[in-house]
Amino acid sequence: MFQHRVLNNVISLYDWSLLARKSLLIEFPMGAFLGLGTDRHRKFINSLMNREIGFAFCLTEISHGSNTKALRTEARYDIESESFILHTPDFEAAKCWAGCLGKTASHCLVFAQLYTPDGVCHGLHNFVTPVRDPQTLQPYPGVTIFDMGAKIGLNGMDNGVIMFNHYKIPRENLLNKTGDVTVDGKYVSPFKDPSKRFALTISIRYSAVRRQFGPENQGEIPVLEYPLQ
Repeated sequence: MFQHRVLNNVISLYDWSLLARKSLLIEFPMGAFLGLGTDRHRKFINSLMNREIGFAFCLTEISHGSNTKALRTEARYDIESESFILHTPDFEAAKCWAGCLGKTASHCLVFAQLYTPDGVCHGLHNFVTPVRDPQTLQPYPGVTIFDMGAKIGLNGMDNGVIMFNHYKIPRENLLNKTGDVTVDGKYVSPFKDPSKRFALTISIRYSAVRRQFGPENQGEIPVLEYPLQ
């Protein structure tokens, strides 16, 4: 950890944009895998640690950003091929402003609406999506990527736009800690109410930062550290 911090400090002295790219490509997705993934995603963590792949975070779309429930990129499960089919229904649903997507990332963490074969939408889920050949950085068939070009600032970051045309990814690429799809297309989740998946995350994070009371003559402690919590 110390060596990691030293490296980041040295990079920041040289170029903040380079540090931002390193953080987005490697460190940010590591947190996503640890928070949303399971053991079946270990191979991606290993590849990240070996600097074999790099990720872009694809949430915002042309027509929606903060209103994430209204995002329109689709991920429909296909039983025959045991895969999810990612599709961008129109340009307004294209993912945009994703850092490191324009020229660099070989993979994306794509947030899309998950549909099972019965046509039911199970809400927003995160999918590990290979988008470029890691060696040539050429996009795969079914994926359209372009760089957003010059901006008012932070031009060391290659923000990009991406669209999918019925693009298949393996079933196992779904980050499935809070919800999964079985081989035969059944949706399973430890939470009956979809809202609980998000409420639980929010509650835990708040408990970690909220401080309340503490030992005499000492600072208050996070609620998360109380035995009853």
